[in-house]
Amino acid sequence: MNRLNLMKIYLLIATLGFALFTLPHFTFAQTASEEISMDQPVFFVQGKVRAISGETMSMTVKPNKGKRVHLQLAEDSIFVGFSALKELEKGKRVKVWYKTDGENNTIEKIEKIQELGC
Repeated sequence: MNRLNLMKIYLLIATLGFALFTLPHFTFAQTASEEISMDQPVFFVQGKVRAISGETMSMTVKPNKGKRVHLQLAEDSIFVGFSALKELEKGKRVKVWYKTDGENNTIEKIEKIQELGC
């Protein structure tokens, strides 16, 4: 094969690999927005759980960069990967979609990030 055809094949493989890698992210984002009411802005934080309170049904998440975010659970909060706040442990990684009214950050959806390993 000549060099030009070989370059085209590499470019095609790279493009397909990128598309397959990013497709789940776009599909999930669309699913998340369909489940969450969009009547006001929805914010997102991803990080480790630093504190959990079963009494107040609240938690604190520390993102990799930035300040900790204190979040309040609502009756209609959506859980993914678990079914109740008591099943979540300090130090676990989560993704949280939330709304704010200026004083309180109310959880719309919370997803426990599955840990990979042997």
